[in-house]
Amino acid sequence: MVAIPNDRGLLGQARTFWTLWLLGMAGVFSLLLVALPVEGLSAVPGLSLIQPIVLLTVMTWLGARLASQVGLRLPLITALYERRRVGPVLRSQLLTASVATLAVFIAMLLIQAWAEPQLPAAYLAVNENAETLLPPVTRFLYGGITEEILMRWGLMTLLVWLPWKLFQKGSGAPQPIFFWGAILVTALLFGVGHLPLLFSLVPQVSGFLVAYIVGLNALVGIAAGWLYWQHGLEAAMMAHILFHVLGLVIQ
Repeated sequence: MVAIPNDRGLLGQARTFWTLWLLGMAGVFSLLLVALPVEGLSAVPGLSLIQPIVLLTVMTWLGARLASQVGLRLPLITALYERRRVGPVLRSQLLTASVATLAVFIAMLLIQAWAEPQLPAAYLAVNENAETLLPPVTRFLYGGITEEILMRWGLMTLLVWLPWKLFQKGSGAPQPIFFWGAILVTALLFGVGHLPLLFSLVPQVSGFLVAYIVGLNALVGIAAGWLYWQHGLEAAMMAHILFHVLGLVIQ
């Protein structure tokens, strides 16, 4: 793990908040390119972005306020702000993210090959046309950056911080079980978060298909959560983007 200075001060929190909020907003605006309605409001451009903007603002603030208290980090962004060498941090994060991505992607391919005969034809048809529904720029910016800010930086950080304050009274480093609990819960919620889109695209959804979608996305969430814990949020973002890159190449 790369040690970084404590960033609990108000100035540091504000700097972190605005950096991640602006990065996340790039992903939010990329939703305008999606061919599907966002919360049924796509007929009014911009109005459909209100909910993601509010969520992004809340989760970015939570992470900026709580992450440093539990040892969760932004090594690459911190190095940039402090004008330290970013090469070693970038190489370390990218290497680890690449290895984790490749391992999980291979596991996902094996699961897909096993599950495909049991998946409904309507889902397989939609999956083949996914590229036209979700353009690469949205996958990379919203999926790879904004979703990581929402799920890891905001939600996972909060789920580590809460038991740390409750059971350790905010003293010392949080126990590993707090991190693993937060990783698993966040990964499960990340998987569940993909169900509304599934229900909107596939007329009849089976229990097997629900478990399949939740499980595959939860695998990505577990990898991203572990990377965030051990190597920083940027590593989780890199892995998430790489998943989409591999998905586009294989598709």
